[in-house]
Amino acid sequence: MATGAVIYSFEGQALILPLENKMKHPSEMRGWTGVLTTGITLVTTVYAGCGFFGYITYGENVKGSITLNMDHSGLNLGMKALLALVVYTGYLLQLYTLTTSLRPSVMRLIERTSSSDKRKMVRLADYGLRSGIVLVSFLLAVLVPNLENLIPLIGVTSGMLLALVIPPMADVATFLPIFLEEKRFSPIVMLISNNLFFCVLGMFFLVSGLEANLNHLL
Repeated sequence: MATGAVIYSFEGQALILPLENKMKHPSEMRGWTGVLTTGITLVTTVYAGCGFFGYITYGENVKGSITLNMDHSGLNLGMKALLALVVYTGYLLQLYTLTTSLRPSVMRLIERTSSSDKRKMVRLADYGLRSGIVLVSFLLAVLVPNLENLIPLIGVTSGMLLALVIPPMADVATFLPIFLEEKRFSPIVMLISNNLFFCVLGMFFLVSGLEANLNHLL
């Protein structure tokens, strides 16, 4: 279950390639001091710190969100306000990939309308799409009971597939025909062995994590 929760917390990995493509200097994304390494290190440190100190403070009584354990003192209210500010200013960034994927279809639909002021309609549709995605995710968070139990399940299924299972398959499907055509057998061995390792590892975590989560839910 812990693996699913950890993988879920890094679902923002879908932003890596789109952000790299939008950067003024894409080469600064990689490297030991690159944007990716710095960001992942910071996120890992913050998550590990919150989990460590939260468990020390509340122990087994910690709830699905640590903010639910906080009382109404001035310091804790300030922390909740800062968390709300972070969510308000940064939540839509996590939906950037989904928004950019759906936007062309919505814009084509608007282009086919007979409205005289298409610029205004395009702007309204753009903001409406973003607002609608946020509203749907908010309603899911409010209406779904015991959401903290579903987060590891989502992470260990879709997250594990997207992180460790599908990418190795796509890598083999992309480069294996090229290596076979060029008759480069050494890269073929490396390609298959590396991707097979990650694929088997992902399937192991997927099956074991799915079993653990289903046993916990049922």
